[in-house]
Amino acid sequence: MTRWTRCIGTIIHGRSVALLVAGVIVLVGAVACNLPGPSSTALTTASAAGQETGPQEPASTTPATEVPLSYEPPAPAGLIDVLYSGVESGSWSYEKGLVEALKILTGETRVEQFAAGQHPSSTEGSGIVREAQLYLKNGQDAGERAEIERLLGVIAPAPERLLEVADPEPVTGARPPGYAARLNISQDCEELYKDGFPSGSGLKCLLYKEGGIGGQLMRVFYPLLEMPLDYADAAYTSVMQSFEAYAKLAPNSKPPQMKGVDLLFVVLPEIEDPTNLAMVPTTGSDQRCLIVVYLGAIQKNEAKKGGPDDFAYFSQTVAHEMFHCFQTWNFPAQTDASWKVQDWWGEGTAEFFSNVVYPYANGEWEWTGAFSYHSADTPLTGMGYENSVFFQYLADQQGNNAVLDLISAMPSTGSESDQATALSKLAGMDKLFHDFGQAFLDGQVQDSSGSIVPSLPAYIPADHVITVKEAQIRLLESEPFVLQRYTLVFPQGYRYTISQVDKGPAQASKSARIDLSLSQWAELPDQALTACSPVTYLFLLTTVQAGSGKASVEVSMTPQEELACDKCLVGTWEIDTPSFADYLAAPFKDSDPNIFSIDSMGGTWRLHFTPQSMVTGEYDYFVGYELDQTGGGSGFDLLAQVLLDITGDGTAQYISDGVGHISFYPIQDNFNMEQTVLINGQEVPGGGNLMSGSPFSSGIAGAALYSCDTDSGVLYLTNDLGGGALAEPVKYNRISSTP
Repeated sequence: MTRWTRCIGTIIHGRSVALLVAGVIVLVGAVACNLPGPSSTALTTASAAGQETGPQEPASTTPATEVPLSYEPPAPAGLIDVLYSGVESGSWSYEKGLVEALKILTGETRVEQFAAGQHPSSTEGSGIVREAQLYLKNGQDAGERAEIERLLGVIAPAPERLLEVADPEPVTGARPPGYAARLNISQDCEELYKDGFPSGSGLKCLLYKEGGIGGQLMRVFYPLLEMPLDYADAAYTSVMQSFEAYAKLAPNSKPPQMKGVDLLFVVLPEIEDPTNLAMVPTTGSDQRCLIVVYLGAIQKNEAKKGGPDDFAYFSQTVAHEMFHCFQTWNFPAQTDASWKVQDWWGEGTAEFFSNVVYPYANGEWEWTGAFSYHSADTPLTGMGYENSVFFQYLADQQGNNAVLDLISAMPSTGSESDQATALSKLAGMDKLFHDFGQAFLDGQVQDSSGSIVPSLPAYIPADHVITVKEAQIRLLESEPFVLQRYTLVFPQGYRYTISQVDKGPAQASKSARIDLSLSQWAELPDQALTACSPVTYLFLLTTVQAGSGKASVEVSMTPQEELACDKCLVGTWEIDTPSFADYLAAPFKDSDPNIFSIDSMGGTWRLHFTPQSMVTGEYDYFVGYELDQTGGGSGFDLLAQVLLDITGDGTAQYISDGVGHISFYPIQDNFNMEQTVLINGQEVPGGGNLMSGSPFSSGIAGAALYSCDTDSGVLYLTNDLGGGALAEPVKYNRISSTP
């Protein structure tokens, strides 16, 4: 005789069949009914004899208080933001602001003078230089163009100028360890730096080290002054490692274009600022990419390093700039366009890919707080460095090359609105962007290292916290590519009805969750139940329909009847296996006692009741049983052997009325019941989920009688079998007072 056994935790995918034996049908129905039945109306029959109802408490009428998180507005992200902010406020013309920003990179202006109390988080000059290069092509003011050309000549010296003032690095061991030869830079060399290394000086102010990779020449130029040589070595290593990593990418499914790189250290004190790390002043037509590294990159790494050989932050800075080189090589049209328009992906992807090269440095995490703040009212296309977390999520879902495909799809002309329109046309973007919002608000975006990007707690603007003290109708709105979120707070003690109507004009994607302990996102339910605790829903509203206006949803929320609270229910309950066995055998108690027998059963079957009127069922359970109709004059001469696998989970709201009735309202469905059936030793073909399409498919639904005893930690659930018949009560044992 076959005996059914199953290792707990292992799922056997059986085959569902139309059961050939009436008793089997009854048994399967009984199991299904134990996941309370489909009725949405509480039973009106009395509690089962001998069962106690748990202690009842009157519902509190004190409104819940919600204190929104206080976030200070982040500083402007970069020099581009300060430049355009000054133009919009009338502080300067575009040309004057551009010149002053460039002077920061030559040491002629301090950041404090330019930013006027709004010191940006980063003074990386790549974007400002791109704007200046564009102005040289299209600008109308001849005087400003001449000054911009002078400044760019200082900021971005040509390779031949660098080679004229540099000597190859001495052979290994010929230089003092830790520092370059102590030939303190002369005033002449300092002036040479400030003039952009004009030809004909006859001075030697730099050393350089070089090497080849992928058929390209990499060079690192560093000054003859007291600069730690370790940083020259670290820069060279990072250039090589970044080149190797980016050469494996495939923009447009083709091998990437890769060119040579010159990295120049500029460590003049006039350009000393902890936010001024590095930049790339190269255009798409240049044959070599120039990376300029400032003293700030060394200072910041020194402040963050965990040991003498820790160059992680510095190396990631170089990798960021190396990806700017990659952008100019592979997307020249987009990169050479207005950086104010393109920096949402220009800086965001450079931050992300620097983490691909150095996944454990996590310098990009410094922008997570700014993204949390700005994403509540600013579209992706209106941010910059902060967007690294979005590109991280995109790569997690579709691979690193999907990020390159996105860049390739962006127009090289137009405005931020044109960028948003192009972004909206990418396949599946509506779902991807909304799913990203859920993951970010849940703190579930995975970093390249495999760790989780720290995005909690989620920032909610204070005016988006809505407390429902009385009936009200709210219009919730979102601009395209904004992670618009609201918290809906329902005070304790009532049932609230909720309805929502899309008002357009843009198509809305919307979802809600109750809290992180039940982080399944779903549609906002049609009611909120607050018998034992206030309930707060986080509501996420997004749209990607650029050019169509806002997405708008009208939400109506109304307090209804007061609810009783049975605190006995709160906690985690596990099914009692002997009780469940009695429950399964009950339909056969009036038949031949030998017809039904349980061979084995066990696993996990738990109910988690929360104070917020939510219950989650957790199932990984099996039952192996036999129906023996051989002999005895039955006329069937059949032996049915069945293995039921009950797996998955389900989430529902619940109401207990205080007199032994409980009702369940399904929210989340991931419940599965499968079976393997042998008739007279032969497996019966078939397949599918027994619960598919059935009224029990959520695992938790409908109504039941219950009794809960706090002292003994015992819960009984009794289900209606229809026609006034009640099933055998099933016992659950409390295993924890917490859900």
